Amino acid sequence: MMRRLECNCCGGDAGRFRQWWNRDTGFGQCGRCTDWSLERGESLAHVRDMAGDPGVHRPQGELEAALVAKYGAEGAAALAGDAMRQAALAIKGE
Repeated sequence: MMRRLECNCCGGDAGRFRQWWNRDTGFGQCGRCTDWSLERGESLAHVRDMAGDPGVHRPQGELEAALVAKYGAEGAAALAGDAMRQAALAIKGE
């Protein structure tokens, strides 16, 4: 069931998506906060474990989309920690 979600991180609008099992009812994660998590070095796998799949449970952030476009889904999924932070900075600097 699709519902309007509030971002669990910033309190803003997280869009209209399916509820992710790992979030309190009515809460999801917005694309801006997803990108913020990636900039901090969290992996795509961790973000997906915590907030669900982009386009289904949450919006895809701009940085997330750029990482997948540049490195491919598997390559972006392999980035974490310092490698994710450096990749994020490189994309934001482009």
